[in-house]
Amino acid sequence: MSDETPEETDGDGSEETPDGAAVEQPTAARGSENAGVPASLGAWDAVVGDMESTADAYEEAGWETLQCHPGDVTVVTDEEGETTPHVDVLLPDNEYADVEALLESGVSFGEYEVLKAEEGGVLYFVVVMEDPEEEVALLYPGYYQRSEAEELLEHARESGELLTRLRRLDGEYVELVHEDPELFAPEE
Repeated sequence: MSDETPEETDGDGSEETPDGAAVEQPTAARGSENAGVPASLGAWDAVVGDMESTADAYEEAGWETLQCHPGDVTVVTDEEGETTPHVDVLLPDNEYADVEALLESGVSFGEYEVLKAEEGGVLYFVVVMEDPEEEVALLYPGYYQRSEAEELLEHARESGELLTRLRRLDGEYVELVHEDPELFAPEE
């Protein structure tokens, strides 16, 4: 993914402004109580930047693109036996409506690629769903804590597919099926 590195800090999560004042850097607290919040906002910003650069490359090649900017990304497991393990991607209503309109227009995503990088036990990824015939690409970023994704990846390997649900806050969702779950797995 990006070769950019996060801004340097003095080790306590702050950096100095030109006048010497310390400014707290935004990083999310680590742990499952903050599921859906990336551990490093700098790394997340780099992933979103990579998605935007990838979309630019598709557009330069004449493709139409739709970029999604999730407010939350969560690995959902089947602890209660009520759902299939999946990656849940919460979209703003306007972006969700754009995804729905795209799918209703007859676009069919038969191909995809996954760009990924790992930092500090977190796997960040950008998925590019492609309809080569219509030259349309849907892009969305995501991530998961490596330690929290074992059940998701195990289920995906057994079933031969990994599911992503792009959803809106009211729970309505569009499900995307990825038939090569290894593309989402961390490098060993």
